[in-house]
Amino acid sequence: MRLPSFAQVWILSALLNPAIIAGEPIIHMLVPGFTVRELSVRLPNINNLRFAPDGRLTALGYDGRVWLLRDSDGDGLENTAELFWDKPTITVPVGMAWSTDGLYISSHGKVSLLRDTDGDGKADTEEIIAGGWPATDVGSGGVDATAVTLDIEGNVYFGLLVADYSNAYRLRKRKDLKPDERAWLEARGDKGGDPDEQVSLYDVNSARGTIQKWSPKTKKLETIATGIRVPFALAFNKAGDLFNTDQEGETWMPNGNPLDELNQIIPGRNYGFPPRHEKWLPNLISEPPVVAFGPQHESTCGLVFNEPHSSLNVESLKRSTVTSAGRYRSDNDRFNASTLQRFNAPLPASPAQGLFGPKWWEGDAFVAGESRGKIWRVRLVKTPHGYVGKEFLIARLSMLTLDLAISPKGDLYVCCHSGLPDWGTGPKGEGKIFKISYTDPKAPQPVIAWTAAPTEVRVAFDKPLDPSVTNSFTREGRHVADPDSGHGDTPSLPPTIEFGEYVRAADRYEVLKPPYQVVKQQEAAPRGKIKILAAKTDHDNQTLVLTTEPHPQAVTYALTIPGVKGQGKMGAGETVDVDYDLSGAGARFFTGLDHLQESPAREFLDLVQNKEVTFPKKYDVWFPHADAGIVAGYLGGFTILAAFAGRRFPTHLQI
Repeated sequence: MRLPSFAQVWILSALLNPAIIAGEPIIHMLVPGFTVRELSVRLPNINNLRFAPDGRLTALGYDGRVWLLRDSDGDGLENTAELFWDKPTITVPVGMAWSTDGLYISSHGKVSLLRDTDGDGKADTEEIIAGGWPATDVGSGGVDATAVTLDIEGNVYFGLLVADYSNAYRLRKRKDLKPDERAWLEARGDKGGDPDEQVSLYDVNSARGTIQKWSPKTKKLETIATGIRVPFALAFNKAGDLFNTDQEGETWMPNGNPLDELNQIIPGRNYGFPPRHEKWLPNLISEPPVVAFGPQHESTCGLVFNEPHSSLNVESLKRSTVTSAGRYRSDNDRFNASTLQRFNAPLPASPAQGLFGPKWWEGDAFVAGESRGKIWRVRLVKTPHGYVGKEFLIARLSMLTLDLAISPKGDLYVCCHSGLPDWGTGPKGEGKIFKISYTDPKAPQPVIAWTAAPTEVRVAFDKPLDPSVTNSFTREGRHVADPDSGHGDTPSLPPTIEFGEYVRAADRYEVLKPPYQVVKQQEAAPRGKIKILAAKTDHDNQTLVLTTEPHPQAVTYALTIPGVKGQGKMGAGETVDVDYDLSGAGARFFTGLDHLQESPAREFLDLVQNKEVTFPKKYDVWFPHADAGIVAGYLGGFTILAAFAGRRFPTHLQI
């Protein structure tokens, strides 16, 4: 994300997105079964969304004001907004978190706690709980403290922007050093040198470019992670693990975390910005991201976990004396009057949260890509060595996509800025909020797509497809009416496979183009298409099998599938967009080897080589990962071999 110059964003306020002018939907869902509605309430650009303990949607404005939204007419859409905070004390806020004592907000120069002390529904006091860290070297549009969140004990976590996103090593010529900078170098053993020699002022022990933890018990800050660039969001999952979205830096600095990231934040670790350098940072060891989002320059922002839970500490909103908690049998057992009170601090407070999407999406993370308008579903699998993740693009937007929140009923709310990348029309521009609802649970959802062979693509679905889905593939680019629909309905788009290094699902909907040379280079990079020669369904109609021309390059492939609908359902169906690549692990399974079931693979290979046993029938399959446990996690509980081989069969040996 390019950090905003307010003069620029005000100029851009007059510019509208082409898709909005043309009357196109602002949100295109790439998976079926969802309904998108826009909230009618008019608000300025909103940076964050959270649900208050009483269930109302809370919107944090780019201009520092906070609103509480309510559905006053019962139609399921919030249509009124009441100000919770309107004092001009908060600048460029990014991040908020509800507690039992009020609302935490991270903003320029501080982290604040807003309290409603008289019970009138509006905050009337602001307590600054943390501040005083060094300023950034560059203006950065005022972005400073970000991503505030709370752990179960009430400790406050937030991020601090790196000192200089374009010169992260903070290189200076000696002749340009200020007295305090010379003193800092001398204190670290610098002996001076040529006035034109460059030196680095980067301090890995600085608070800048870090994740901070503030203890309500000690009232002190602690750095828990370094090497952070622009930490837009922090969130804990149910396992108590902390995650962060961080934004790429290679646009401004070679090798500076080249893709936007989802990181698991582990205390004491470094996350790679600035990266290791043979002169400036020769001994640096950094963590790889759990997921890297491409192509370069997506500006990952909002993060929310799809984890249903009951209300948390809502009954304790008027109490400030609470307990330090360990593990609990349930949310309701976490805090009660008989629990030992250990320290005085607000605790996290939230209403219940529902499940968004099908049951097997539970536990996934949703991540917003601001500068190109994207929403990803991220499958996370925890292993003894950390998390492994895989991203699935589920929506394209024609507005800048800032933040996400899941409601008590399981709807996904999305806030968007108007204008062009990166920060649009700024604090004075008008934003929009959308509600995405899962309205057709019978619609088949794509689970994963893969190349089963150089000329075969398979897409597994969670429910049986209507066989008419293959009608659109009978001749390239030709729409064929579904003879069984009774309506003569035809899909609106032809089936296609496009490929290229920078290709992703549904690129036809990408109207937001960040104004950087790297994006222009991506646009100019070669793209191609491969023909789809035949189509059929397999695995009880849960797998779509496409015969194609050979896949010519090890790049990303984007597949458009029109006419997707459940078995026996009427109508034209919906269009599904998925992408895939040629990575993964191949395996060969054999049947008919009962007598060798306990034999090691080497013994079996020796028997084959000596012609003491003939080859039985074999099956070649593909997995998205070499670890079977990770594969099972990716699939959300679906049968591994059935999905990837398209058959059910006994397996006795793998080589």
